[in-house]
Amino acid sequence: KLIQITFSGIHEQQVAATANKVALGMRYMIENNQFQNASETVMEPGPALMGKVEGRYRYTLLLRSAGISFSFLKRMVKYLLVDKKNLQVPETVTAIIDSNPQFLL
Repeated sequence: KLIQITFSGIHEQQVAATANKVALGMRYMIENNQFQNASETVMEPGPALMGKVEGRYRYTLLLRSAGISFSFLKRMVKYLLVDKKNLQVPETVTAIIDSNPQFLL
């Protein structure tokens, strides 16, 4: 199963930095919970297939439940992007979470 997180904002560097910061936090949480495959679970964030829409840059971060329960991934996403959002995502960047992506745009 996959979780796709799309970050968007008007400043590309800020969007990219936010996606990388969240990915780093997720890898840390995975390794801190004694899982060995953080690099297989948290893909490197990068520009979305449609990299700029209506003047907003878009970056995508994919999470894959490779040896990690999908419920753990969902809890981790909720913790970082809902509970601690003000520490992870600046107000000028939007994060959209899709816990069952049909298309990877």
